[in-house]
Amino acid sequence: MLDYYGSIQKSDREIDTELISRFREYNENYIERIINDLRREQILTSGFSVSGWMIFVGKYTVDKMKTIISDQTRLNKQKLEFMKYVVQNDIDNDIAQLICDRIDSKLIITKDVVTSVRTVPSTVPSTVVSPAYQDVRRRGY
Repeated sequence: MLDYYGSIQKSDREIDTELISRFREYNENYIERIINDLRREQILTSGFSVSGWMIFVGKYTVDKMKTIISDQTRLNKQKLEFMKYVVQNDIDNDIAQLICDRIDSKLIITKDVVTSVRTVPSTVPSTVVSPAYQDVRRRGY
C-alpha cells in the first residue's frame, strides 16, 4: 500500500527499533543514547509519515549517526594513544585524566594522507617557483 499523502505515521518506537537494528554491531544502549541526544537537540523529531521517514529523514538521521560514531571513535582512539604515552612516560594519572576530560573532539587533528614534495619539472621557469621552494631544493631537503 502506498502512502502517497503521508497519512501513515511512524511512531518513535518504530524509528528507534529501525535505527537500533541498522547499527546492531554497536551496543544497543550506546545507539539509544545517540538517538536520545539527537532528539534532545531536535535533530530527530517526532511525527513523521512512513514515506517522509523513508524518503527524507531516515537517510539523514543514519548519516548523522554514522558521523557521530566516527567522531567519537576517533576521539576515543586519540585518548587511548594519549594514555599509552602517559603510561610509557610515567605521567601522573590524575593530570592525564584532566587532560582527557577537557579534550574537545573538534580540536583533534586527523591524520591525513601525507603527500611527498614533488619536484618541479625542469621546464618550469625558476621565476614561477616560490623562493621558499627554491631554498628547499638548494639545501637538498
